[in-house]
Amino acid sequence: MAAINWNDDNTRIITELFADQAHRGNRPNSHLNNVSYEEISQRFKDKTGIELKKTQIKNKWNKLKNKYGIWKKLLLEQTSAGWEGGTINQDAEWWRKAKVDIPGCGRFQNKGIRNGDNLRLIFEDITNDGHNHWCPTSGDLPQASIVEDVVNLDGEDGIDIDELDESPSNVKGKKERCKVMDLVIECGGAYGTNEHFIGTELFVKREQREMFLHMPTPDIRFEWLKRKYEAKYAR
Repeated sequence: MAAINWNDDNTRIITELFADQAHRGNRPNSHLNNVSYEEISQRFKDKTGIELKKTQIKNKWNKLKNKYGIWKKLLLEQTSAGWEGGTINQDAEWWRKAKVDIPGCGRFQNKGIRNGDNLRLIFEDITNDGHNHWCPTSGDLPQASIVEDVVNLDGEDGIDIDELDESPSNVKGKKERCKVMDLVIECGGAYGTNEHFIGTELFVKREQREMFLHMPTPDIRFEWLKRKYEAKYAR
């Protein structure tokens, strides 16, 4: 079984397919039902040319669920004082404490979670955010770890782009995406809107970021995002 390179595009596509199945009621509990796997495999192959086995789909589901659970525990309810451009803006000491209590959260130190709108639809009601209601802006962490279900998925059949080395070009691209998503919010594309959602899909690609940045006013940018969403998702 060939390994899958879970780059930005492939991960975005699989989260879209997962979200579609969840929206259609094919996730009766914490996992997809059996009828979903064949459809996801076929649709993923249609979009990418890559054929996924059921075990690869399940492994990616579990890994994304794990990441979203960590992100949810990291944020909890109050993040306004430390929230900047889709990332948590805290000092090194805060992150040192966080990494002890929330294993795996270090991947979010320089960037927020990708495909957040889709992951929220898929996993929001089946991930535990803990009952301590820790506020990241308080500077204090709960005494006991609030991560109960972090699983070891080192054996997943694929390479996740989140786990690749931070090369200068990758770091630059991530900073550009954060900048552009700040501008999405500024032009009216708040979190949870269609315009913000389509921005998370478009701006993994440099040419789309450049097009957006070239537009002269916030109103024009917002209208462009609106049309992009309608062109892709309007029925």
